[in-house]
Amino acid sequence: MEYLPSPTVSVIICAYTAERWDWLLDVIESLRGQTLAPKEVIVVIDHNEELYERLAKTADDITVARNTGPRGLSGARNTGVGLADSDVVAFLDDDAVAAPDWLERLMALYDDPEVLGVGGRVEPLWEAGRPVSLAKSSTGLSAAATGACHGWHPKFETSSVPTCPSGLM
Repeated sequence: MEYLPSPTVSVIICAYTAERWDWLLDVIESLRGQTLAPKEVIVVIDHNEELYERLAKTADDITVARNTGPRGLSGARNTGVGLADSDVVAFLDDDAVAAPDWLERLMALYDDPEVLGVGGRVEPLWEAGRPVSLAKSSTGLSAAATGACHGWHPKFETSSVPTCPSGLM
């Protein structure tokens, strides 16, 4: 049997506004406490020089980079991917918090050579309680499904229960 080393993982966080400063620090801190440490954490700042300077002065154990692509999430993610030096890239939003075993459980699925990508459930951490207009069945879908695009802006926790997208195999 051939030994294959475990794949490495880079985590990319994209941020664009200082209004989410505390949340950004929370997501970075949640990565420091992972049961499986990432090879690297890259925070890409999307065309906000003030935020870039502030974070670069604050966090010395992560890579802080300027978005070199077009403004927006796609440009920032592509910048991060271009900088990543790992087998796998995992994305976290700047308003998320990773469960302590998030990377361990996520990466365990790559033991199967048929797996091309994995994902997980996103659970909102409502700051002011769940909006009445949002059905309980919506929990665990996505930021858009939980109302982040409608101004409710919950803070999210990535679940420690990753799922394998069987449609990719």
